[in-house]
Amino acid sequence: MCLAMARKKDFLSPAMLFSLAAAMSLVVFYVVEYLGVYPAVIRSYWQVRRSFQGTGVSVAGFYAALVSMGFLANLSTTRIKPYAGSRPLFLRKSPADKFLFKLTSSPFAIFGLVLLFSFVLLHLFTVDHSAILHYRQYLQIRNPAEAGIHNPVLAAVHVNLPLMACLAGPMAVIYFLRRRMVLCLLAGFVLAYGFIISVSFGSRFAVLQLLAIALMLHVLSRRKRYILVFTLVTSAVLVYGVLISLRLAAAVTAIGDFGLLPSLQAAAHLPQLFFEGMPLFAVFNFFGGAFVMADAFGRAGLAYPVAYKLLSFSPFPSMIDGFGHVRHLEHRVNMFAPFSNFAEAYHFGPGYFVALLLILFVSLIILSRFWQRYRGGFAFFLLAPAYFMFLRMHLYPLRGTFRWLLASLVAVVVFETLMLLASTQQARGRLKPISSRTQAEGPGSDSP
Repeated sequence: MCLAMARKKDFLSPAMLFSLAAAMSLVVFYVVEYLGVYPAVIRSYWQVRRSFQGTGVSVAGFYAALVSMGFLANLSTTRIKPYAGSRPLFLRKSPADKFLFKLTSSPFAIFGLVLLFSFVLLHLFTVDHSAILHYRQYLQIRNPAEAGIHNPVLAAVHVNLPLMACLAGPMAVIYFLRRRMVLCLLAGFVLAYGFIISVSFGSRFAVLQLLAIALMLHVLSRRKRYILVFTLVTSAVLVYGVLISLRLAAAVTAIGDFGLLPSLQAAAHLPQLFFEGMPLFAVFNFFGGAFVMADAFGRAGLAYPVAYKLLSFSPFPSMIDGFGHVRHLEHRVNMFAPFSNFAEAYHFGPGYFVALLLILFVSLIILSRFWQRYRGGFAFFLLAPAYFMFLRMHLYPLRGTFRWLLASLVAVVVFETLMLLASTQQARGRLKPISSRTQAEGPGSDSP
């Protein structure tokens, strides 16, 4: 499947990414557990030397089913023809990309960017800079109060700054290509400040921000800037190594040096960390979802209230649906490793588990068919939340990932509906002259 899609330059097919993420998790699980590659850094991360070979068969079967799900979803796209005039990814822009340019240049988008810039600027002047530079407790600075933020609006900005930077990066690329430099500078400031805060948080959003810029630049730019794209991707890998090295240093006690200054110091010691197990730990940290599922299969009697189950699928923020009142009831593997989407749904009950798998399968079909029609920068922009969900769903709970899948589904359905209405209107316009002529001639007129 992967080779076939690679021949079609279908590198970002949702079905392909879904299957690859599941396959990588299964491979890492097999290598670590069954080949005995179990270094001290991984044992420290899990805090116990537990063998999951008792549930290994169940995990292998489940992840093989996930890979097959992506394969079956891809089969449904084999007869989908690209939209008229579109070009494969990495060759030319799709005509749908023009809509993306118009969307980001609309007054609504510009007003939103200026408003976001204003809030980020207020955050810069309000936040406790010493807390951003250095702190000792893992995840401490993600609490707005610990960073000196007490205003509820700025607190929401503080928590969501990494995500805002992920959105600002592609917008900065678009404004740069359209030569709208003032807007490019505004989006670039949000991106740069959000990147600094993400590194201080120890958030892997910092990696996604660089990768999003590289992908959008490569997709939308007429002149292929391979050196710049390669530099961005390499920088993303190095940033990921820095973030992982800080977690590695405090894997057991969650007490260590975190923040912007320790991150810069860790960057200077990356060559040394490379030979101390950091690459393997990084791969395990990114594709360790099968271990989470193995731990879930091995536990019994985990109870969740109905409110927690239902609100985990809610697309609304906690201030609206009240999820914050039940958040403390979540179960985790340990302090560093929460339950994944599948692990939570498994303990929610059979109905929730089957419902999640069905939703994923139907979503893969819809999103993959959309990608086959409109491959290009615009399609990537709409599918980016789903890509984000497919990568995080193996290591994070439903609450923090499922809403991203819903965001892409809603965007795709709305766009497809608009395209259908536009094509219907166009077809009616072609018939209008004939209808008008017939009405003008009258029922008793003779044609020449």
